[in-house]
Formats: sequence, structure tokens, C-alpha cells
Amino acid sequence: MGCAGALVVGCLVADRLIFPVPEASYPGEMAGLVWLPLRTGGEVPAIWRPRADARWTVVYFHGNAMDLGHCNPMVNYLHRSLKCAVLCVEYPGYGPAGGSPSEEGCYAAADSAYDYLRTVRGVPAEQIALYGYSLGTGVAADLAARVPAGALILEAPFLSTFRVVTRVKIVPFDRFDNLSKIDGVRCPLLVIHGTADKVVPFAHGQALFAAAKNARRKQFLAIEGGAHVELRSRAPERFDETLAGFLSASE
Repeated sequence: MGCAGALVVGCLVADRLIFPVPEASYPGEMAGLVWLPLRTGGEVPAIWRPRADARWTVVYFHGNAMDLGHCNPMVNYLHRSLKCAVLCVEYPGYGPAGGSPSEEGCYAAADSAYDYLRTVRGVPAEQIALYGYSLGTGVAADLAARVPAGALILEAPFLSTFRVVTRVKIVPFDRFDNLSKIDGVRCPLLVIHGTADKVVPFAHGQALFAAAKNARRKQFLAIEGGAHVELRSRAPERFDETLAGFLSASE
């Protein structure tokens, strides 16, 4: 097999590792579910939790081994504790959504979520906070680099998916290349990372934060001893105070 063929096979294997799609944890008729049309065709489901007194509407992008059914605790937290309206969107190939998982499909879902808030719900761009966790940081950062938004929150972010394994860029392409896009982020930025993260090294969050030269304001929250999951449970008071303070200062 030539170099080109090896790269193709490598990318196919990489996609299977990037998208370990879990068995669907919720039905397509779940309460509070809306279906959003994709510009590329088809639809994806999303949880929509409006709130009349909300200053912020948060668009939440979940990790790669999750689907919307696993997001209810975070949606409830953002909605009840932080008093935000919340839109949590699914990716193609996940849950009851059709299609196959892909980087392009994730971006298409993000566009649909943003369009829904702007055109259907009439939410001003400056009141939209984009929040990505793990794989979702690649989706949130890409969207924030392309459209106006009021804030960007990245929890357990990576420089790129390939760099999580290789540490450096060894091929001329990559998946979810946050490092190449972070310069395009102009809104306030909050990066949250656990110092004991063994999935995405803490250094990724630090390096991405340092590379965000054009963010209007930026803040870093290091969770001491925090792993890749359940960072809020490790330091709930610091997590809550930082997130609430960041959003308040970004108004």
C-alpha cells in the first residue's frame, strides 16, 4: 500500500475512534425535543429549554461517546442553576438522527442550531453562548470562528483530535483542528480543564488558551486533580462561580 492509501486507511480508522457512537439513549419523540433541518439535507434532534428571564441562551455541544440522552444533567444545570435558555443539539449518526457521524456533519448540526436560535427564536447573536465539551469543543470553536457570538466556553478542549495521540501535526490534514481556528474567535473565551485529564492532556487546554490572541477577553479555570469527565463535581463551587462570573462579565 502506498503512502496515499495508508493515509486514507488511517483516516477511516481515526474516524471510528473519534466517533464511538453509543447506543441511542432516548427516543425521537422525547419531551422537549425539536427537529432542526440541516442545510446538507435531513434533520437532527435538539433539546430546547426556553426561559423567559434568561439573559443568555447556551448552545451545548456534547462529547463523542454521548448523545442527547446523556446531556440532561448539564442541560438542567445550565437551565436551573445558571438561569439560561439552553439548546443542546445532536450530531448526525447519533441517537435517532440519520446519517453517519463525521466532522462535516457536526459542523452542519452546529449551523442548524445557530440558525434556529437566530431566525426561529429571534435570539440576538450577542446573547448566544457556545459551550463545547471534549469533542464538542471542536464544534463550538469552529462555529465561534465563523459567526458572531456573545461567548465561547470550552471544557476539556484539545488542539486537534490527531494531536491528542501524536502530540504534533504529522500529516497535512487533521480533524477538528482547534489550534488553526482559535485566532478567529473574537468573543470572550473561557477554557476549563482538569489537571489530571488522561484523555486530553491539560497542556492542550493551556496551549489553546495561549493561542487565542484575538478573544475580546479570556479566562482559564484549572480544576486541580480533575479528570476528563465530571469536572464540575470535582470543584462545584469554583466551577459555578467561575462560569456565572464569566457570563455576567461578558454581558
